Amino acid sequence: VLIKTLSPGDLLIYKNFIRDYEVQNLGNGATLLIKALWTPNNYIGQFITNGGTTIESITLPYLSDVAKPKDPTKTGYSFGGWYKDSSFTQKFSFDNLKMPLNGFIVYAKWIADKYTIIFNTNGGSSVSNITADYQSNISAPSNPTKKGYTFDGWYKDSNFTQKFSFDNLKMPLGGLVLYAKWNINSYRVYFDNLYDCTVTIEVGNIKYKIEAISGEDDG
Repeated sequence: VLIKTLSPGDLLIYKNFIRDYEVQNLGNGATLLIKALWTPNNYIGQFITNGGTTIESITLPYLSDVAKPKDPTKTGYSFGGWYKDSSFTQKFSFDNLKMPLNGFIVYAKWIADKYTIIFNTNGGSSVSNITADYQSNISAPSNPTKKGYTFDGWYKDSNFTQKFSFDNLKMPLGGLVLYAKWNINSYRVYFDNLYDCTVTIEVGNIKYKIEAISGEDDG
């Protein structure tokens, strides 16, 4: 607001407002009141979602209220909030936020979800489950063992139709259940001068009895 007292014959030109004013010869002691009208500039708020669902930029007048947008989503990750910097060192808050001078840019932080790989050893030695972050590197565990059997790898299904490889494996979405396949071992038994006796052979949890019965030599 400009208030100015004029003397006879004064000329006042006041510019740079919505309209200009020019006043002449208001008379001795006249007072002129001029009020400047300002229109706030528009600024932009930008949302960098770092691979999440898109959040459209907003354009609002300076110092107008800014509402918090709906949280973005990203497969395999949980939203960890908005940050002022791409290194996620300064958290950004929408509480009582007004559009700042020159707008703002915020960055979405993501926290990887954890998933589990379960190993069904089908009677073999125990193999601990692996729980790790989504898309983190996974190494193959030590092979299980089973008495009387040879381990024949891991499979995605209990019918052993889809063999599984740990090459370059990253934790998949939702984790996995893997099944151990076993091939039964073969053994050969020799009898040397054994007559009328029974031999028991145990393979895994199964016991086999073999009887040697004496008889006359045919030749």
